[in-house]
Amino acid sequence: MPRIPLRRPSLPRPRPRGLRPRAALPPAAVLLVLLAGAAAHAHRPAPYGDRIAAPGAAGVLPAGSAGASAGGPGPDGPATGRLAVDGLDLRIGPGLEAYDARTGRHLWSYRRRGAAALHAVRSGGDAVVVWDDGLLTAVRPAGHRVRWHRAVPGLAAWLRGGPGGSPGPGGTPAAVGRARTVLQPVDGPEPWLGVFTPALAMGFRDRDGDLRWILAPPRGCAFAPDRAARTDGAAVVARPCTGTGDGGRARTGEVAGYGIGGRLWRLTAGPQARPDRLDGRRVAVWDGPVLGVRVVDAVRGAPVPACGDPALRLAAEAPAERCPAGRPPGASPADR
Repeated sequence: MPRIPLRRPSLPRPRPRGLRPRAALPPAAVLLVLLAGAAAHAHRPAPYGDRIAAPGAAGVLPAGSAGASAGGPGPDGPATGRLAVDGLDLRIGPGLEAYDARTGRHLWSYRRRGAAALHAVRSGGDAVVVWDDGLLTAVRPAGHRVRWHRAVPGLAAWLRGGPGGSPGPGGTPAAVGRARTVLQPVDGPEPWLGVFTPALAMGFRDRDGDLRWILAPPRGCAFAPDRAARTDGAAVVARPCTGTGDGGRARTGEVAGYGIGGRLWRLTAGPQARPDRLDGRRVAVWDGPVLGVRVVDAVRGAPVPACGDPALRLAAEAPAERCPAGRPPGASPADR
C-alpha cells in the first residue's frame, strides 16, 4: 500500500506590529512647544531663593533708611555693621545691600526668598552672609555673584534661642547678636572660614566653600562662639565643660586653635577662659584670677613673650598692637 507523506498544516504567520505613523505637528505647534520650554527654564525658581535686584525693586531699602544696616558694634566694621569691599559699602537688612562707597548710591540688593540676613563678614575676596534659616552664602561683591551656599546643622535653632543655646528670647536682636559670633574668617595663603555654634565647629575653604573639617564637642561640653579670637593664621575658641566625668571628677574645658586642616592645638582651661587677640600672631588666654593669663602663638599654641617684651623686636613683622588697649599685661578681661 503506497505511503502517503504527511504535511504539517501551515499556520498563518503573525504580521509584524509596527508603530502607526502619527500625524506630524505643524511647524507653528513645534515653535510654541519650544518657546514654552524655554520660558519655563528661564523662570524656574532660583536655588535657595536667590534674587539680585537693582535699586527701586519691591522691598529694596533706599540709602539712609532705618533698616538699611545692622546695628551694634562688631569686629568686622563700625557700629553701623557695614563692610567696605572693593569700593562698595555693604550693609545688612533685609538682605545684602550694596552702595557706592563714594557717592552713597544704592547699586544692588541680594535677597533670599523667605530668609532674612543677620550678619556678614569679609572672607578672602567674598562677603559671607549668615541667614536666619541657618544658611551661609558667599557673595563676590565686585560682580554681585553668588559663589556658594552651605547649610550649618542646628544653626537656625540656635539663632532663635532653641536647642544648643542658652535659654532666652529668640527675637531678632538676640538672633543678630548670636549671628555676629558664628563666623571667624582667617586670612593666609589659603583663606578659610571657621563656623562655630555651641554644638558644632566647621571649617570651610573660602575659594570654593569646600568643607575641610567638622567637630562636635564631647558630652557635657560646648563651644563658646562669643569667646573666640582670630589671627592671621588661626581661629582660637573656648570650649567650656560642665558636670563631672568618669570617677566623679569635674570636667575640664579647653581653649583650642584651629586652622584650615582642623585643630592645631589645645590648652586645658577653666570654665570662664577666653582668648583675646593681641596681634596677627598671638593670643592671650585669660583664665581667671588663679591661672591668670597665658600668651601663646595662635598657630602653634606654644608660649610666647607677653606684651611689651623686647623679644618682639626680633619678629619679622612688628605687631600692630602690643597689648589690649587700656590693659596692663596680666590684667583680666573684666578690667577692660
